[in-house]
Amino acid sequence: MQMSKSPSVRACWLGSAPYRAVWDLQAELVAAVREGSAPDTLLLLEHPHVFTLGKAGKASSGQIEAARRRITGLASWSVTRSSTSRISR
Repeated sequence: MQMSKSPSVRACWLGSAPYRAVWDLQAELVAAVREGSAPDTLLLLEHPHVFTLGKAGKASSGQIEAARRRITGLASWSVTRSSTSRISR
């Protein structure tokens, strides 16, 4: 992917927002930026605690335990990007 040479970035404060809603918004913004119909955009926000499982992750691998999700009430999402960080309690 080619990086933008744009010297400016639009910053948007979204406040507190659900993880999935912002994930969907981010996907829409990526498409719009690639089309040239939106400027580079930085989303600033907070979302409730959530476990994410990257592309190579498997729920059965123990990274996210069903019992922990039920006990804590935290949401979990499988995502299409990977991260080296892990969330634990």
